[in-house]
Amino acid sequence: MVILNHHRVKLIGRVWVKAPGAGLDQWGAYICSIQEIAQHFERLLAARNRTGLVICDAREPKQNRKVSHSIFTGKHAKGDRYPHIVESPTFAVSDNHAGLQSPI
Repeated sequence: MVILNHHRVKLIGRVWVKAPGAGLDQWGAYICSIQEIAQHFERLLAARNRTGLVICDAREPKQNRKVSHSIFTGKHAKGDRYPHIVESPTFAVSDNHAGLQSPI
């Protein structure tokens, strides 16, 4: 936490609540969640006149690719929906990167 506080890192997350026994479209939920996180992050960056980068906990390469392409499309097709986010999301394995292992 000391490193995150020192660099004024902001954590943004998304929680899905579903009915007991109900299914969930994992692909759609994951892609939608990252898009919503990127939108919230974009608004934060714009308000502070800053740029930033989205780093996600890695999943399967195919899932990572779909998420990355969804943000890439939002940046480069019909205008930039995320002008303050400098690149499509990057992925890291939380087992290896303490910054993705939130203690809160």
